[in-house]
This record gives sequence, structure tokens and C-alpha cells, in this order.
Amino acid sequence: MTRGELTPYVHARGDTDHYQAGLALARNMVVLRYGGLTRCPGTTFDGLTKNANKTSRFIPFEFNRTQVFAIEAGDTYFRFWTPAGRIESPPGTPVEITSPYLEADLKYMQVRQSADRLYITCRGYQPRTLTRTSDTVWTLALYVPQDGPYLDVNVTATVLTPAATGNPVPIMTSNAAPSGTASDSAGSANAYIVFDGKSDSVFAVGATSGWVRYDYAAGAPVVDAYMLRGDINNPENNPSEWTLEGWDGAAWVVIDSRSGQTGWAPGEARYFSFFNLTGYTRHRLFWRALNGGTGLEITQLVLHQLASDQTPFNLTASSTTGINGGAGFAATDVGRAIRILGGDGLWRWANIVARTSSTVVTVQIHGQALPSTTRVINWALGAWSASSGWPSAIAIYEDRLTFARTDTDPLGVWMSVSAAYDNFRKSTPGVDDDGIAVRLTGGKLNDISWLSEGKDILGGTAGSLRAIGRNNPNTALSPSNVRQRSETLTPSSRAEPVDIENVILFLDFYEQRLYEAAWTYEIDGYLAREVSTLNEHLFAAGVEKIVYLSHPHRLIIGLRYDGLLIAFAYDRDQKVTGATLIDIGGVVEDVTQLSGETGTDLWLTVKRTLNGSEKRTVERLAEFWRSEFTVQDMPIYFACARTYDGAATNTVTGITHMLNESVGIWGDGKDLGDATVSAGGVLTLPGGTTAEQIVFGKRMPWKIQTLRLTQIGNRDGSGLGRKTNILTGYVDLYESAGISARAVDLTDADADLLGFDDEAEQDPDDPVTLRTGMFTMKVDDSWKNNGAFVMQGDRAYPVTIRAIQLEVDGEP
Repeated sequence: MTRGELTPYVHARGDTDHYQAGLALARNMVVLRYGGLTRCPGTTFDGLTKNANKTSRFIPFEFNRTQVFAIEAGDTYFRFWTPAGRIESPPGTPVEITSPYLEADLKYMQVRQSADRLYITCRGYQPRTLTRTSDTVWTLALYVPQDGPYLDVNVTATVLTPAATGNPVPIMTSNAAPSGTASDSAGSANAYIVFDGKSDSVFAVGATSGWVRYDYAAGAPVVDAYMLRGDINNPENNPSEWTLEGWDGAAWVVIDSRSGQTGWAPGEARYFSFFNLTGYTRHRLFWRALNGGTGLEITQLVLHQLASDQTPFNLTASSTTGINGGAGFAATDVGRAIRILGGDGLWRWANIVARTSSTVVTVQIHGQALPSTTRVINWALGAWSASSGWPSAIAIYEDRLTFARTDTDPLGVWMSVSAAYDNFRKSTPGVDDDGIAVRLTGGKLNDISWLSEGKDILGGTAGSLRAIGRNNPNTALSPSNVRQRSETLTPSSRAEPVDIENVILFLDFYEQRLYEAAWTYEIDGYLAREVSTLNEHLFAAGVEKIVYLSHPHRLIIGLRYDGLLIAFAYDRDQKVTGATLIDIGGVVEDVTQLSGETGTDLWLTVKRTLNGSEKRTVERLAEFWRSEFTVQDMPIYFACARTYDGAATNTVTGITHMLNESVGIWGDGKDLGDATVSAGGVLTLPGGTTAEQIVFGKRMPWKIQTLRLTQIGNRDGSGLGRKTNILTGYVDLYESAGISARAVDLTDADADLLGFDDEAEQDPDDPVTLRTGMFTMKVDDSWKNNGAFVMQGDRAYPVTIRAIQLEVDGEP
């Protein structure tokens, strides 16, 4: 039975091994990777979502195995759940934060987690971060990238003119003009030359050590970087060792120190940055050694004021051409980055803090100050904005936060600086850990739907599967060591894939087939194969999401658009792939998986009609029962179930979620039948029974039906069509009860069940014994069954069918 429920298209393929390992029908049963089937457990009721009339979805958040959270993402809100229940503070008040995501957009959300921070993308929304400070304190904030990523460099005639440079020192024309005071250790009248903004005027002091400084007329700017340009003609007179210092009102404080600065080229500019958050009323450069010369000669010292400490200044465009498709700057550009190439050949970046008009924005400049306020010819706007679109796919690959797809660049992929998830810097000259930008090219391409991390980073599109990775596998991923290529022409849906031991499983574009993509050395690339072929009819209704439960049975759970679930057993080592259909009696609207005490928990949001009104419930798949190994105290085979564990009682109270609903009841090891919860939320056990352990909920009937048997000895399929009669059925069970069986009359769907009732054979006062071993199922001796055999039940017991063997008689 390892192939699960086979598509009707192969119900006459008795010549195949798949036919021998498949079933005609399997409901609420799960294929085991060891062979055989086990009953799908029920679900536990954890609570209700915020809005009964609106859908919501779960976002997984796992800090470690013991700190896991299911985030209820609904229409403009987040709430938070743990296996212990909904997080409340104070008790009775759910912890809730406001979010921008509307109900219709929740399905487009994608997330990646790093420690206590979740990075979120969603089509049409600026990326955000969700940070956990404690279980009751969560913060949702805009994700604002630093230094990129950027669009292509402008090629139009539009130029940008800055009104300032980001240097707190003005362009000096004398030691005291236009403001502040320049001075040096020699007491010369030419100290201002180092601050005059010219690269061809030389400040010279005939000493191997000394200082030059600037005293601010007002304020105490915070400096975090500077540029030092050497002499054009005498590089031996450039400094090799110095400190940059700030005056704190009582003493000089070293804020940067450099040594070993040798090998200067004529007129070379060197750039230095450091961490500093303190402002000083004076700054000075104190040189202590030269490159062999006898007196200092430099041309420029350009300080950079920390961007957040700057007074924003205007950046004026000569036209709107090249800016947002010709519309010019927009109000939504506030917060956007812009890259600027200074006259010294160094790229800087600025963030837009305000918009004045379609040609004027105010900015703060980062990294290094501009050498002057001359116009900027080469510039590039940030790749993401409300005008150009926000990224909608996300991954973390080789310690780089990776984004993909915007409205204007649907094939773009951007990777952050290594280990710096908010930085997309491109250095001059470039370094290996710089940010990376890739645009998918060639082959059959469509918008990128998702990214998946593995040997490479795979991108699913509606036209093909693409891979981005290292060009040279022996060196680190870097801007100079990256390549992208087409892997398969299998189109993918928007649903994110699952990664199982370096194999990617994903839904095709039509959401009706499940594929696996695995690296193979035979073709030195990824090969995609459909794994749902034999169960295609279960996928035909359309699958909108898949998740993977790794323990205990390695199941891919597919959420169909009709609210039913597909349980797809997947174990490549055992060559097991088989699907069955799961119906929990409501419309499942979302599923997610989280680490749990007993393995991998499946969380569900379910739309149910309870007490005559529509509700959205939060439920979790119960544990697969196994008497000696199960952590869960009681077997749970009801849906939307609750439990009681305490002193013997005949009533359970406080059942507010199932008022006036009929429920099945299990108590102290025995199915007690059905009863109705009262309007006051009280459940009374039938027949005056009392129990210490009670489970109650909606029944989940299970059923399997074998395929028609071919004639004995005719494994080639030639026996199909000849009459076959099942004389006796032998069923190998493991810890099972509550089973009815019959040989099915294919001409009479309502034929009575035949066989045995295992509960009837036991003392009614004792718990039902779970059966293990081979058992005989008596069936009617007729020629109507065509070799098809049915087993089913709805009692609250585990069922594991290891094998079915039928004794048959065939038409000559």
C-alpha cells in the first residue's frame, strides 16, 4: 500500500508493480514509509482566531526547539500562539500588534528568520522585520536597507546638484573665513588650505610631526569618516602615522588611529571610517611620522559628519527624465537610497529624508563626504520603492539576506553584504563580502515566485527553475564569483517549496502536480521529476500550499483549495511515495509546521460551522498513537477535540466552542458513543458512564478500498474483466481496533458490512484491547465483489494495517 490511493487512470494497470502496491480509495489514512497504512490522528482545539468571518494564516517562528511560536497573521493584525495556548498579557487579553497586511494579501507573505528577528516580504508591501523582545513584546518595523541595492546607473542627461557635501567644515578661504577657525602646530596663516576643497593646493609644514585642526563656530558635529589626500609631487612627505582627535572641552580624545600608511601614489586620496557617536567642538589631525620626508605636505582633509547628525540638504535634479519613469521624485521616495559618484571617483550613498518637488529632495549622505558641491553626472536610485516595487521573495543564503522580484524588475535578485543583513554596499574597489546583484537571463523566464536555499539558491518561476551559486566552487560567493543558469523548464507555482535533505519539492505552475528537484552529477545540474503521477487525481483539485512533517512519518502535507488535506508520504531511501486524502470535517484555510514536543507539529486554521454559525478555529494535529512510545496521554482520533484528565466524572463543563453540537466520546480506553453538548456548554457522558480520561470531538471516519484483483497468475493484467470472488480476507494489524470489513459489491454501494466487530468480542466494562497480528475477515461468498475489499471505521481507536492478503476464487 506504499503508493497510496491510485489515480483512476491506472485502475486497469494490473501489469505494474504500482498496481500491486496501491489502493482504489484511502481516506483519513496515511501511508507509512515502512509499508502499510496508519490512521491519521485527529486535531486538538486550541482556540479561535480573532475574526470569525475573515481568513488568517500562520507564520512559524522558531528560536529553538523549546521556544516556538505560531503567529496568527490576520487582517491588519498579528497574534501569537505557543503549544501551551494563545499568549495573553494580562490573562484574558491576547497579545496583539497592528500590521499593514490585508486579508487578501496574506497568502503572498514569505518569511525568513535569524535568531529573534523575522524578515517579511509580501507583494505590494515594503519589507518588514518582526522582532521578539520577550514572549509578550513583539515589534513590527519597516526594513530599511543600507547602501542599496540600486537600479542601473543613470544614462540620461539628468544631473544632480548637491547643496552641501556632508562635511561639517565649510570650504575655507582663510584661517577664519567663512566661519570657524583653522590652525596648525606651526602657527601659520595657511592652515585653512587643508580645508579649502582643492586637490591642487598644498598645505606644508616643515616638521615630521605636528597637527592641523579646525574649531567649529558652533555645535559639536559627530564625525565618523574622513578622506586624506597626499601631495601631488612629493609623496615621501605624506604622513605614515597619525591620529584623528576630538576636543571634549577638557582634553583631546583619539577617535581614529592609523599607522603603516606607506606607498602613497602622487596625489592619492585615502578613505578611512570608524565607529563614533560623540560630537566634538574641535577636530585635529596629529601626524607623528612621514614616508621618509622631512616636512609634511598634504592637499586635503575632508571630514564626514555622521549622516543622522547632518542637517539634511537639497539634491536638485536638472530634469525628471530617468527618475521614476520620467515622473520625477515622488513622496513615496522618502526613505529611498540614492547612489552618487563624486568628483574624486568614489561612490557615496544618501538616503532621501524629504521630497520638496519632482526635481528636489533633501538627503543625508553616508560613508564619505563629497569633495565639492559640483554637479553629479553618475547616480543610481535605490532598486526598491513604491514606484519601482518592493521585493516579494526572500531567502538567507551563505549568510546573505537575499531578496528577489519587484514589479519593475521581476527577475532581479539582490544579496546583502555577508553577515550584514541590512547592508547592500558596493565598495570601491570591490571586496568579496560586498552585496551582490543578479538578474536572471536566458531560457524561459517569468516572475520569480520563491527562493530556496541549498547547494545553490534556487528560484522558482512560472517558466523554469533557475539556480544561482558560485562560479568557482572552491572560493567564497562574491560579486566576482557568482553565476546563474537554467536548471529545468518545469514551471512552478507561487507556493513556497519544501527542502528535504537537499531535495526541493515544489508545486507546478498549475498547482496540480508535485515535483522533486535534486542535484545529479550525471548532468551536473538539477533534474525535476514529477512524484505525484500515481496520485494525480488527489492533486487535481488544486493545491495552494505544502509543508513537511519530518517526524514520525515523513509526510508532505498539501492544502487543497477545497480545504481538504493531502498526506503525501515521501522517503527516497525507501522508495516510498504515496498520497491519501485527509478530511477533518471543516475547511482548512492554512497549515504550517513547527517543532513540537513529539516531533513536528502541524498547526491549522479551520473554518467550521459550530452551533449554527461560522467560526475560525486554531487546531493542531494530534500525535500518531503508539502505546509504548507516545508522549500524548490519550489517543485522539476526533477533530477539533478537547480532553479531560482528572477525577472520575460523568460531565465535562466549559465547552463553549461546541454548544449544541453532537460529538463522539472516548473515555478510559473505550469509545462511549455520541452525545450532544448542551446550550450551557456541558457534555454528559452517555449511559451514566464516568471516566477519568475523556476525549471528545467531531468524528473522523476512515476508509480504504483495494483495487480489483487480477486473476491469479495473471500479473500481466490479462485477468481483468473476469469474475473474481474473495473467499476470505486476512489482515495484519498493529495496535488497532474499531475495524469493520467486507468484500464490496461494486453494484451495490449500500451493501451491509460483513465481518467482525472486535469490540463485541470483549467485556463491555473493560477498555478495548488494541489488536496486533493476523486476523481473518469473513466475507460473503459471492461473485459480485470483483476482488475489491473494504475496511473502514469511525471509532476513536488507532488503526495500523500492515498488510492485506485475500483468498480468492477466479473464473476459469
